[in-house]
Amino acid sequence: MNTISSVLQNFQSRLKELSPDTALKYRRTLSDFDCFLTGHSLTLESLTPGDIADWAAELLRQGLSPATTAQRLTMLNSIFKTVAPDGESILGNYPRQLAREIESPAFTLPPLLKAGVIDRNLADLRTTAKPSNLHNPYRDILLFSILAGALPLKDIISLKKEALSRYSGAVRQILERNAAPRRRFIFDLRQAYLTPRQIAASVSEELMRRYPFLTPGGKTPFDDLSGSLWAALAIRSGATASEAAACLRRPAPYAIPGFCSGAEKSAERREEWMRAVDQLLAHTPKWYAMHLRKGVTYEEIRKEIHDKVRPLPELFYPVEIIRKKQRGKTTVTEQPYISRTVFFRSQPENVLPMFAQIGDKAWCLRVFNSPDSPYAIIPEADMQRFQNAIGIFTAATDLYPLGTLTPRPGEKVILIQAGYANREASVEEILAPGTPLPSNPTTPSSSPELDPLSTDITPLLVRIKLTTDYGYEWRTTVDARQLLPLTAAN
Repeated sequence: MNTISSVLQNFQSRLKELSPDTALKYRRTLSDFDCFLTGHSLTLESLTPGDIADWAAELLRQGLSPATTAQRLTMLNSIFKTVAPDGESILGNYPRQLAREIESPAFTLPPLLKAGVIDRNLADLRTTAKPSNLHNPYRDILLFSILAGALPLKDIISLKKEALSRYSGAVRQILERNAAPRRRFIFDLRQAYLTPRQIAASVSEELMRRYPFLTPGGKTPFDDLSGSLWAALAIRSGATASEAAACLRRPAPYAIPGFCSGAEKSAERREEWMRAVDQLLAHTPKWYAMHLRKGVTYEEIRKEIHDKVRPLPELFYPVEIIRKKQRGKTTVTEQPYISRTVFFRSQPENVLPMFAQIGDKAWCLRVFNSPDSPYAIIPEADMQRFQNAIGIFTAATDLYPLGTLTPRPGEKVILIQAGYANREASVEEILAPGTPLPSNPTTPSSSPELDPLSTDITPLLVRIKLTTDYGYEWRTTVDARQLLPLTAAN
């Protein structure tokens, strides 16, 4: 089954018949549409009007004007007519119909669909999420609603302290800092004196001061605002507009264009995108893994990131330096621990823009084997365990295992280096930092010179003695971070 991008290649030969300026516009349209479809592996048979609407929404999110977006849709419609059999247009001229809708005076661009606007609001929401004694209850209510999947205001008003046990993490922190011992409801909205309608009006009035650009001179209903912010964050995490609409299950007028309708199959992934939004609001860098495309080297991708990506992520590409002697000559080669895989540490919202720049050279692993699934985050504990096992560490790694001190000569320890299977050993000597390792045939290494978080940290080395049940013993030198006290291991 051919992909739509392969079918559109047939149109390339017809570009020669057009003027240079018109041909350039068609090439841009083909390139933009092909980039969008590549991430979704769409075929000609499976292409739907919803896919075209999602592409139009993505063009608007990237900053294209409605007039330019309509022009791209019109050109796409012409391409469909040209490549379709018997001159019948694919999707029944829907791209052209959508272009007319976007060109009409009645069309308004949702303010939260713009990448720059949602980034500013994301920074504001992250500030609200930080633990603080000084907090605004109205902003906390909005943040809580978003973290709870755009929970309606009527459910938040009636939230009582008994509900604390149902939540954890950042959501629970928000509830706990608003709860009071003598108050029945968690949020102080004067529930005993005001009706739900009066409370909703007061909350909306307060939020209008915070978001005046949404409806100038009008009202900002709370549910529309929280739903729109949630949808905008989901789109920022990689969801299409239709996916966000399906997961939200109610309107998001400030983030999703009216021509995008939710697909029922996407509603099943609501929990998945809720987790992605939660991770986006957590203002801490996360570890991810990228896979290099065929023929791309680490040096190429590192230079590409250094030249095009801002802010720079922290890169981690562990390799072994293998030395071999053949006919009196020593050869040195580098072998990565995981072939064609580079780990990087970045803020969640920076991953999508990063691969928009380097997507031709690498792709990022996702939660599921689906191109529209959220990017897979590697837990810090798993990354620490991996670094301990291979003996290569990032500059941000602590010098010693968490909760332990430097071992002393004569102490029993557990070696956690890969290949030793938690073998017990005895510490013989603590070597001064900077002592060179023995000339082993394989030596761990990494390439951190372009990584912005890297610093020159000299590891503390420990010489240990290992024994076997058969009476043999041998010695080796390891990084102190690869040892645990025997009591801690037990």
